[in-house]
Amino acid sequence: MDNIFLSFTVNILLFVFAIYPLKDIIYEKSDKKYIWQKITKSGWRLIFLAFLIIGFNFLKDLKAEKKQNVSEKAKHTADSLLQSSQIKILQLQISSKDSIIKEVKSTYTNSIKASNEALAKYNLKFTDSLHSVIDKLKLKAITSQLLVAPLSKGKKSIYITNVEGQNELNIKFISKGGTSYHILLTCYFIRKTNLGYTILGSDKITYGAGFIVEHVESTRSINIAPDMLLNTDVLVLLTGSFTKDPEGNIIIPFDYVFRFNFKKNKLINVYDVDYQRLKNVLKIK
Repeated sequence: MDNIFLSFTVNILLFVFAIYPLKDIIYEKSDKKYIWQKITKSGWRLIFLAFLIIGFNFLKDLKAEKKQNVSEKAKHTADSLLQSSQIKILQLQISSKDSIIKEVKSTYTNSIKASNEALAKYNLKFTDSLHSVIDKLKLKAITSQLLVAPLSKGKKSIYITNVEGQNELNIKFISKGGTSYHILLTCYFIRKTNLGYTILGSDKITYGAGFIVEHVESTRSINIAPDMLLNTDVLVLLTGSFTKDPEGNIIIPFDYVFRFNFKKNKLINVYDVDYQRLKNVLKIK
């Protein structure tokens, strides 16, 4: 609402500034008339027209702000619903995993007990490490893999947008085979020359306590400098880690490199490179 009244005030000031040079035409200098009687017919027409224009602009700004408020409210509702659904899916996954492990543990224990009872008459006993079996089961039950979303018909997975004058590189991520947690990545913009590699800039990509569930695309935006748009071939390195478990115990490294034409806002290709060698050359840990 503050922006509307600011625009309204500016329009009035512009009106006053516009008619000031015409004051001798629209206003009579006379001491015998009241102020409103000194305004000529042309002056009243000009004032009426100005109020029409100012009123029209005010109503247009008011309508635009209401539309923006409705849009922001709808986006907030959609984000809340998505977050709620992700939490429910996470709770369901954890509950299912715990139920399976509990059932396997019970079945395994009963099996060991039955085996020992059968072997007792021979003074033999069967033993095993149940703890190691359960640990292996936990590792195999969680098979999530963090990926940059693949290209699909009519949709880009990597693209540039301009939001309120700020250029942003958008990258869509997905999680395959399960949920990916504790995602912490760094994005490096690199120029390759005959002499080697040069880092043009970098930025963090972090989900904090957030996560990505399977079959859901999650977009992260990275601010880029205006002069980056002049480059036609830049290597973009995404490096960091994520975890396969909500506790953050199973840490998985993540590396991905692609070539991007910032001038044409176009992905060139995914770059096949020895990630560790590239990071060593750039002195990136």
